[in-house]
This record gives sequence, structure tokens and C-alpha cells, in this order.
Amino acid sequence: DDNLLYCERDPASAAGVLRKLAGIGMGHRCVAADPLFVDAAEGDFRLRSESPAIAMGFRPFDKWGLTEAVGPRPS
Repeated sequence: DDNLLYCERDPASAAGVLRKLAGIGMGHRCVAADPLFVDAAEGDFRLRSESPAIAMGFRPFDKWGLTEAVGPRPS
């Protein structure tokens, strides 16, 4: 429950998963939508202000220094 589902390669597949979850009584208050990251291709997974995740009540958190610990995302 309360999840945002998204697949960059096939955005329609997230909607399909959501329909399957609904068919078995799960996935309440879930949304299939692009989370609208600032720049995922460059590893910036902060949410834009119009993100559906924010509308669902998600509160962004610090990245816990992961970039510093493992280095930048490979090109």
C-alpha cells in the first residue's frame, strides 16, 4: 500500500502491475506514475516539486552519503 510504481523502460508495465495487485485485493492507495526525479540519468534522484510521490505524502530523506561511499554512477 501507498507505493509509487514506475518502470522507465516500459511505463505501461507499472500500470499493469497495479491492475494485477488490485485484482488480488492489494495495492491500495498505490499510483503508477513517473516519480519525476530531478535528473536520474546523472544520479540526481531528488524529487521535483510536482512529483506524484510528494503528492502521496513521501518526504525526501538524505542520501546517507552513498554517492561519497561508492562513487558516482558509471556512465
